[in-house]
Amino acid sequence: MTRLMAVLLAGVFLALPSQAQAQPACADLFTDPYRGYQGSLDTPVGNAKLQIKNGNSRTLYANQSPYYYDEILIDDDSKLLIDGQPGQTVTIFANKITMGEAAKANEGGDSSALLLVIHEKGDIKEDAEIYGFVWFDDEAVLKEGAKIHGGLGGGGKLDVEEDFQYHFEEDKWKEGDFSLLCDGSETEPPPPLGHLEQCVERYPGPISGMTTGVKLKGDDEPAFVYGTHNFWLNMGGDVSWDKADHWVCDGKECSAEGPLALDAEMPAFIDTDSNTKLEVKSGEVVVLTAADGVEYKEITIKSGGSLTFAADQRYLITTLEMEKASHLVMPAGNYYVNDFTTKAGKDESEEAVIEVTGTITVVVEDKFELGEYGRFNTPTRGEAGPSELVEFWGFDHLHINAGSVFSGYLYSSTEDGHLRVKKDATLYGAATIYKELELEGNAVVDGSQRCQSRIPEPTVYRVQHRGQAVQCEGGMVTLQACADLGCTKLMTTPTTVALNPSQGWDVDDASAFTFTGEATIRLRSNNLSERIQLGTDLAQSCLVNGLPSTDCEMTFVESGLVLESLVPQGCSTETLQVRAIQSADDPQVCVGALTGSQPLTFQLSAVAPSSPVGSPSFTLAGSSLPFDQSMDLTLDFDDQGVATPEFRYDDVGLLQLTAQHVAEDGLELYGSASLVMAPSRFVLTSEDPAGVCAAGDSSCTAFRRAGEAFSLQVQAQCGGDVDGVGSSPANNFEHSGIKVQPELVAPSDGRNGVASVDTVPISLGSQGVGRVTMSISEVGVFKWALDGAVDYHGRAISQQRNDALGRFIPSYLEAVPNSPSLSAFCASWDEASQPYDFTYLEQPLGFAVYPELVLRGRNRAGTQTYNYVGEFWRVADQQPLFSYHEARVGAANAQAFEFKRYENERRLDWENGEVRFSSVDLHARFAAQLSLSLSADDVTDLDDVCVQANADGGCLGVDFTGIGGTELVSGRMMLGNVFGSESQTLDLPVYAQAYDGRYFVTHRADQCTTIDPDQLELANDEISPSPGQAMTDGRATVVLSGTGQALETEVEYLLGYPHWLQWFWMRQPDQDDVNRQCQLPSGEGMRCNPKSLATFGRFRGHDKVIYRREIPPL
Repeated sequence: MTRLMAVLLAGVFLALPSQAQAQPACADLFTDPYRGYQGSLDTPVGNAKLQIKNGNSRTLYANQSPYYYDEILIDDDSKLLIDGQPGQTVTIFANKITMGEAAKANEGGDSSALLLVIHEKGDIKEDAEIYGFVWFDDEAVLKEGAKIHGGLGGGGKLDVEEDFQYHFEEDKWKEGDFSLLCDGSETEPPPPLGHLEQCVERYPGPISGMTTGVKLKGDDEPAFVYGTHNFWLNMGGDVSWDKADHWVCDGKECSAEGPLALDAEMPAFIDTDSNTKLEVKSGEVVVLTAADGVEYKEITIKSGGSLTFAADQRYLITTLEMEKASHLVMPAGNYYVNDFTTKAGKDESEEAVIEVTGTITVVVEDKFELGEYGRFNTPTRGEAGPSELVEFWGFDHLHINAGSVFSGYLYSSTEDGHLRVKKDATLYGAATIYKELELEGNAVVDGSQRCQSRIPEPTVYRVQHRGQAVQCEGGMVTLQACADLGCTKLMTTPTTVALNPSQGWDVDDASAFTFTGEATIRLRSNNLSERIQLGTDLAQSCLVNGLPSTDCEMTFVESGLVLESLVPQGCSTETLQVRAIQSADDPQVCVGALTGSQPLTFQLSAVAPSSPVGSPSFTLAGSSLPFDQSMDLTLDFDDQGVATPEFRYDDVGLLQLTAQHVAEDGLELYGSASLVMAPSRFVLTSEDPAGVCAAGDSSCTAFRRAGEAFSLQVQAQCGGDVDGVGSSPANNFEHSGIKVQPELVAPSDGRNGVASVDTVPISLGSQGVGRVTMSISEVGVFKWALDGAVDYHGRAISQQRNDALGRFIPSYLEAVPNSPSLSAFCASWDEASQPYDFTYLEQPLGFAVYPELVLRGRNRAGTQTYNYVGEFWRVADQQPLFSYHEARVGAANAQAFEFKRYENERRLDWENGEVRFSSVDLHARFAAQLSLSLSADDVTDLDDVCVQANADGGCLGVDFTGIGGTELVSGRMMLGNVFGSESQTLDLPVYAQAYDGRYFVTHRADQCTTIDPDQLELANDEISPSPGQAMTDGRATVVLSGTGQALETEVEYLLGYPHWLQWFWMRQPDQDDVNRQCQLPSGEGMRCNPKSLATFGRFRGHDKVIYRREIPPL
């Protein structure tokens, strides 16, 4: 039923979207997580009303779909039922929908059977439930406890309450028909922007196309790797060098043929007005999906952070900035960036790395700066990645800075386009630049692989048939478009071939037959004497009866025996269909040639292997049939000429079974079949049982270190049930190399590893077992899976059991300490008006920048492992034991540091730590230089993985050195004596003093010490002090209010022992409280509180008399 017919039958008027309007992809509308604000799709509505009341139900049928309503009301506990066939979808368009509490739509059904499109308003009440895909074009409210099983998306706001449940069923829309809303076809990645088209013409040499000229700088000549061409520079201008006597343009290095390869039009740059910003923090690993969006105003990757873009997208980015020691993964796709910058590192340890995993085209409007020691598309510093993966189009400047490495092609035909390759930098690939090239000394341009593609293998075609066919039936021919030479993977895009012969095929146009991946077609011929050669007009291989054939010929006979068994497996009882057929008067009509009990003679031969090991047995219809011997059997044929005896082969291999019947009337029938007795499945595991991680998570014991060798085993099994019970080794299986690939099991959100070996050969006589020694680059639990189906004599075998292997742990840890700094007690100025941030010796010190240690797992090759996070991060939760040292005063007394673990950032920090320096000696002001040290044991994880310089090094500790941020000085507090009239208040002076190298003097820089009157101890408790105050220029005043009577009282400022402002006042024991003494029982002095004397009733003392405990301030 067409869409228009459905509209007319519904008897309503609808405003339908234009058929010319491009439909959105279903995969973009229905995502996990769901997305609103995607924009209106101008969905249609009707004018009818559907209401289901009082707990009743109503059924809608697929054969009457689509349905159009103005309003849908499903009351509490009522149900909307869907009745359809597999692959059919009931599509409902409505203006509004209200589902009451516990209302159901398609309850428990297949979500692909219902597509619900609401134009204006959706109201889904508590505990309502929908099994289907729902699109709200405007807005919707989904209440607490509501559930959608399938897909959800919206053009406007989706107001979702807490406890709404969304069970996304990915790709379910492919099983139904969603064509009235969206395009359900497989989305194709955007094509590259003419990626490396006419490569040789566009890049005729490593450096081409300058019209202004070339500048060469420095004392050392740049180095050039020529490759297959005989010049490196095609130039239109002059070559100049500031060391001209070192350079001669002799015609070998330069080809003065004028500007070349600058005809390619620069792609139009696409701007974005997005305000979206993304910051990847230090240690954070972010993997984007298409649902995260592709337009950004700013992307920043902090040091130690890692970002992976989604594959096959077109990204529009205003600013992309990478800090030193950051990581970026760029999969296949197109990238438009206004400003692309990586920050400079000081050496290789701080390199910013850009990893390229597919064919990318990058268009940069403003500038591209690969900072010092950066790497772009290079697995290691000395190894170039495939340069043809990367084509860079630059409108302005392209800079490859000192010590950096870039592998790719650079092109700019604009008047502002210029390229600089700085000192010690390397460019693998080629560059064509309009305006200017600048090369510094020791720069390397390696064009040896220029325009030599190392990416895709060519599409090849394979033809398979039986070699003989009966005229009336025709011959079935299978065509495969293979994505690799071994045909382990098929093409996923349509391809067109011309068939040979040009006639006789059951297709519309044999000269242009289009198919995707694989197609089976029929060839007929009335010529019974000719051997017909089959094929295509493109590169191909051919299998006849499962064996390679160079001529690929098929013959036709008038009558014969057709032997078939669809997909027989070794070690299993299978059915052989024997059809005795002949052509009727109409040569394209078959009739049975035999009925009833008829004698046949069978013979069996082994094809591959030609000499099976272990003498496997073959039985047919209960009788044993040895190799290369004849056996007579009587079979019962039905009235169609078909007999179905059972057979069994107790191993695997390619067998040739022939049958012959000679009747008394002279009728002779002959037929043969190639039986591919395939293995039932492959088991991929480790030869070492300790490597099997049954739990599939971090609870498994450590197996191998990342990059360390282990043995992977692939076994072909023969027979057995779906779980392998009852199976046996496939002794006669052999294969030149089964492709395998690792798949990450845990952590679930981690990064897949790279295996050192990707093929496993299996030799004959090895009991179907192949073993290879390999390693994996990452941390975690992995399983190895078949990389595409295994091609076994034309049969594709994909059944497999994959044991989880691991736990794989880092080879060693890399420790990256930060640069902490101390927090000064007081930020002030000295007497020369210079900044003076100080702390007293013995005073607890915090951190302005607290110590932080980033731990990174490294594999044996030294590459960072990104899965050393979460439960796979095995650094123990313990208090690390620091040792401390200050350059002048020696060891520091420290409080315990608080240990924190950041699971997603792999770092340790001590945010609340404090340090206190103590010294028996006096020290004038000096700049603190603290060192903190962790022992090797403190940074060794629970698997004995420790910090090392490389995989073969010994365990190391970690040092934080040169920690400053404050000056230290010996200090003390002093109270001055005070006297005056008993009828007035007395001003008690309080001094902060610092040691100047000879004496204690007033510490005028102290503006921070606060005097608390509650800490004053007065012998006469009738005297009351004034409120507290902070020091000013090292002095504070406490006002004492007397009683009006003449009296004398001691004043003590209570400082908790030990305190940085206490001093060795050496008072006698009877002069102090028993708990606040200035001497030890041995008579040795100890720190104690300052004291003074306050006298009410004395106006002035005698100038030549020093009163008891009177110390004049300096």
